[in-house]
Amino acid sequence: MTTAAQSDEGDADPEVVHVDVSPARLRSMMWRFIGVVVLVMAVLGALGLVYGEALTRFAEGFVRVFGAEGVFFGWLIADVAPLPIPHDVISTAGVLGGLGFWTVVAVASAGSITGSCIGFAIGRYLSHTRWFAWVMRRYGAESRALAERYGVAALIIGAVTPVNYSVVVWAAGAMQLRWSQHLSVAWMRIPRVVVYLFLFTRVFEGS
Repeated sequence: MTTAAQSDEGDADPEVVHVDVSPARLRSMMWRFIGVVVLVMAVLGALGLVYGEALTRFAEGFVRVFGAEGVFFGWLIADVAPLPIPHDVISTAGVLGGLGFWTVVAVASAGSITGSCIGFAIGRYLSHTRWFAWVMRRYGAESRALAERYGVAALIIGAVTPVNYSVVVWAAGAMQLRWSQHLSVAWMRIPRVVVYLFLFTRVFEGS
């Protein structure tokens, strides 16, 4: 599988990245992501056991300063740009800081869907630029290859797993998938927010 981008002047980018996205590789990725979720839950439980009060005070401070808007923009930024921002830590902090569970679900989902629309637009309208090609080579070669091979299914994978969703929607936009295709998948971020938030808060509070 290859990826290629256009420069600002319309010349083909000579650098081609080969990525294995065979079904076997995809299964391996899924198991890896499951392992990451289990590891994060274990770490969160241990932190809750040892530093529970301090982390709760930190979460309360986060909510006091940023409120629900902090959760909204945290998810928006994390789903726009390929940055190492921990989505679920943001929403978990919202609940631990005193926001209601469903309030956090609503604002996190709204931020995620808004961010994914911005990311999709970036891919759709800026894919011809050198800057976009550089970012995708550095952070999104695997996501680009997934989108090219699996199309809308790659969006679903990005929406419901810990895959970096931002680069998946960038890649989908660059492939000129229809807005309706993107929006038909973007709502799946809502059950993803619910499931991970429930798991993480229960693990932390039960530790």
